[in-house]
Amino acid sequence: TINDVEVKEGEFIGLANDVLKVSAKTPEGCLREMLEAIADDFGIATLFYSTSIGEEKAKDFLEQLQELFEDLEFELHPGAPDLYHYVMALE
Repeated sequence: TINDVEVKEGEFIGLANDVLKVSAKTPEGCLREMLEAIADDFGIATLFYSTSIGEEKAKDFLEQLQELFEDLEFELHPGAPDLYHYVMALE
């Protein structure tokens, strides 16, 4: 347990401002949980995806996020570092 977040081996973690916020079984679940926790403070979300995700899967995931977080304006771009499945910038 780190910062009151239980992390299990093999899970994906979500950081906000270098602070561990969530741990989840999938990268999509992790990002969804992150947004549930902090999305209300932002208006624009730019999602970068890595080559391991690919454009089609990233577009499908973005559509899910748009339905869940209607108050956020989303943008999608390739370019997340290979170490990360997704990187999101919030404004």
